[in-house]
Amino acid sequence: MTSCQVLSDEVQHLVGVHKERYLEKLSLTGLKTDPYLLSPDLLTDLAKATTLSDFIHHDLYHYVINAVSPYTCADLKAYKSLDAYQYFVAGWVTCAKCYVGDGGYLVTAKVHHSQAISSRQLKPWVFLKKDGVVVCGHCTCKAGLGEVCSHVTALLYALDSAVKHLADRSCTDGPRQWGLAPLKAGKALFEKGAAINFLHPAKKHFGAHSTYYSRASYKEIRKGGALKAAIEQFYKALDNAAENPEEKSGLLRILPKYSHQFQPKVVSLGLPQPLVELYSARNRTLSASELLIKCEETFKILEVTPEQMGI
Repeated sequence: MTSCQVLSDEVQHLVGVHKERYLEKLSLTGLKTDPYLLSPDLLTDLAKATTLSDFIHHDLYHYVINAVSPYTCADLKAYKSLDAYQYFVAGWVTCAKCYVGDGGYLVTAKVHHSQAISSRQLKPWVFLKKDGVVVCGHCTCKAGLGEVCSHVTALLYALDSAVKHLADRSCTDGPRQWGLAPLKAGKALFEKGAAINFLHPAKKHFGAHSTYYSRASYKEIRKGGALKAAIEQFYKALDNAAENPEEKSGLLRILPKYSHQFQPKVVSLGLPQPLVELYSARNRTLSASELLIKCEETFKILEVTPEQMGI
């Protein structure tokens, strides 16, 4: 990167040591053009980026506080710039973009002035390595010449938020993935249960002295004969696991052979017809003597055994 490098209007006014430092920062980024002259087609919205630097809050603090000033060779210690988090929270950071270069990531944005909201927005940018280390930064404000300002820090806070969002991105934040065939599924995506070999992969190819099924018996299992016997044995084990029907597996409730024990007592004990079902509107037309005779006939029919009464 030489002094004849084409610069944008945002930094064309720089002269002397400030221009030399800006050209030095461009050489550190490895970019072939001024960040302000990059084509918009090469930039990606920071919120939609699928890959970002491994940037964390510690990297932000290290750059703002412990980075060395190229002018004084002392730590920047820009503690006041850490308050720029309020700029990010207030929504003053807009149009945040990201560019992935060969040597790292370039992040740009527009940030409102802290004292003049209606003035033209400032344009900070930062360049980071893949591991999250901030190489350098710049801003079009006066303090931006000193490598760190509130606007650069606000941009770093926006980047920190984007990196966290990318790490916490859910399946609904991207294209639909459910219902699609697995990438390594091959041709056999599904198979009937009776045709699946549930043996350990290392035991599938067993020899004559193996304690596992022989090849002949395994073929019988796939035919279903031995499989049905094993299933029936499994059902019996479930049935014998508990004496109280309320404590038994719910699977037995849908099996005809075992479902009878789950029938309500009103069905299994054959209880007589409930009294509320004896009501008939025709009985309202009967006289008192006729109604008394019908009651006696009904009570003769009704019969409740000690077993039905739970005695």
